[in-house]
Amino acid sequence: VEQYAPMKPPLISWEEVGEVLRRAEGIVSWYNSLKEAALAEVLKGGEVPGWKAVEGRGSRQYADLDVAFAHLQAHGIDEALLYERKPLTPAAVEKALGKKQYRELLEEPGHVVKLPGAPTLAPLDDARPAISDQVTPEQAFGNG
Repeated sequence: VEQYAPMKPPLISWEEVGEVLRRAEGIVSWYNSLKEAALAEVLKGGEVPGWKAVEGRGSRQYADLDVAFAHLQAHGIDEALLYERKPLTPAAVEKALGKKQYRELLEEPGHVVKLPGAPTLAPLDDARPAISDQVTPEQAFGNG
């Protein structure tokens, strides 16, 4: 795999790309597990030459949401500015209503459409049908 590392087609063939992808899946998994193990080692005081543990990107949260918002409102900030009102996703509505009622009220009348997922590369033995972005004559000119 390393001999192909900086190369992409046309410098290597598509057969070589397929082989690298097949072999690299295991390497990526192995790399991630090594990285987790190395982090655990340095966190417990061990040493992994060339590596150290650092604090990742943090996030902010309210110490007490109700107190913070009451403070903002006491200083003239309108409550409407502090909240978002947004519709639930179809998945969240399905969870709230249950599959049967969701299907009856939204799917069957056609109020929900399923959009195709983004293309992803999968091994040939994957159960999903293959897709292509090539336009067929039927798609271009209709079926008859």
